[in-house]
Amino acid sequence: RFGAASVNGEPAVILAIQKQPNANTLELTTRLDAEIARLRTELPAGVVIDAGIFRQVDFIRLAVDNVVAALRDGALLVIVILFLFLWNLRTTFISVVAIPLSLVTAVLTLRALGITINTMTLGGMAIAIGALVDDAIIAVENAFQRLRTRQGANEGISIVRDATREVLAPIVNATLIISIVFVPLFFLSGVEGRMLRPLGIAYVTSILASLLVAVTVTPVLASY
Repeated sequence: RFGAASVNGEPAVILAIQKQPNANTLELTTRLDAEIARLRTELPAGVVIDAGIFRQVDFIRLAVDNVVAALRDGALLVIVILFLFLWNLRTTFISVVAIPLSLVTAVLTLRALGITINTMTLGGMAIAIGALVDDAIIAVENAFQRLRTRQGANEGISIVRDATREVLAPIVNATLIISIVFVPLFFLSGVEGRMLRPLGIAYVTSILASLLVAVTVTPVLASY
């Protein structure tokens, strides 16, 4: 016996379970809950298992919920601000489409890289949420400007294509410059590296995905 423990004034035995570093906390907790439920049916009278004293999964879920809420609120603010400044529903809609498409592309890329969706990766996406529409706004605004001033019977798709080419170099350079800011995170070692590297990867992936959307999907939507 190495110490004494009690729960609600009753004598108890505390059993702490330590997971392996690469183990998924959510999956492990689900399996442990199932095993504890099975053990409860075999316990003698008067013996109770309380699995809610400390559960790391509760803190993880709370942190993830907070980041998801930040993502949601950030996206809503971006939509409102875009509409107030652009004062055009179509322009706002086309620009905002970049947000979900960029995030979905980022999630698929992270999964392909073997990186799970966790607090840090969601945090990286939350930081990037305001910048995801930058490339799309530049592309769609230039396209609409060219469409308003077009002369002759030029087709809309060709005008939008030319307008996208005009701003391609600036938005590519701007995106690369923003991404370079997070490159130092990739070279961190130790605990800091393990914590912050996924955040940097998620941010850069989201920004690059927004660039891809701006030069592919945005021109197509702007041409109609």
